[in-house]
Amino acid sequence: MLGYVAGLALHYVLSVRFVFDAAATQKGSARLCTEFALSGLAGIAVTGSSIAIATQLLGLSAVPGKLCAMSASFAAVYSLRRGVVFAHRA
Repeated sequence: MLGYVAGLALHYVLSVRFVFDAAATQKGSARLCTEFALSGLAGIAVTGSSIAIATQLLGLSAVPGKLCAMSASFAAVYSLRRGVVFAHRA
């Protein structure tokens, strides 16, 4: 749990510094951190459900299932963060 929190904090700092323009959102840092963490939880849900679908419904083994899940999770989380968390406000 501590590793996940540390990773989330590092990811937030790197995202704010190098990927997204946090100032353009016109959101307070508490709201931005909360939305960022919630988007991470959404990513966990996408990962879990993607693995379940790939392995149980599609019959894939664990490794291809995890590769599919990683792709789906990355796309979902990045889209959430770009379109909601760090969306520019006019």
